Amino acid sequence: MRPAPAAVPGQALTPGDVVVPIKAKTLDGGDTEIGWKPAKATLVNFWATWCAPCKLEMPELQKIAEARKKDGLRVVGVVVLDQASAPEIKTVVHQTQVRYDIFWGGPPAEAAWRGIGLLPTTYLVDPMGKIIRKYVGTNPDELAAVKRDIDDFLAGRPLGDPYLPPPEPEPVRKTGRP
Repeated sequence: MRPAPAAVPGQALTPGDVVVPIKAKTLDGGDTEIGWKPAKATLVNFWATWCAPCKLEMPELQKIAEARKKDGLRVVGVVVLDQASAPEIKTVVHQTQVRYDIFWGGPPAEAAWRGIGLLPTTYLVDPMGKIIRKYVGTNPDELAAVKRDIDDFLAGRPLGDPYLPPPEPEPVRKTGRP
């Protein structure tokens, strides 16, 4: 395993990088550190209260958390790129019916986990802090890939190819002809 180098703007974390535990705040204002043990795997979901796709994804992550907790999966949500207050975050958590742990990461987490420019961004992390897979965005195919990767990882199977969204269609160009 290779430790992730110090935060370098524009240099995103990738599978194989080893990350340190996340220094964060609880929604009650206390300091905490999100570590990787004793879970067999941790799904770290970076999100924001203003992010509509994040809020759509959260109930699906809750289902994954419930289904795989007994197998050693831990799911945590970390609020980044957001100035929301704890009551505002708690409102979103209540609306999305999420029961996995939610923390406020803020700028320290953003710097340590460089490359969080698009939300939601989710990482599958092993007990030693090694990034197994990175997921950006949310759609049914992406969520199916997250579930498949978790199933494979927890079963000790090699992961398949990462999910890649289909290419964007090229814009229609006007030819200038009638």
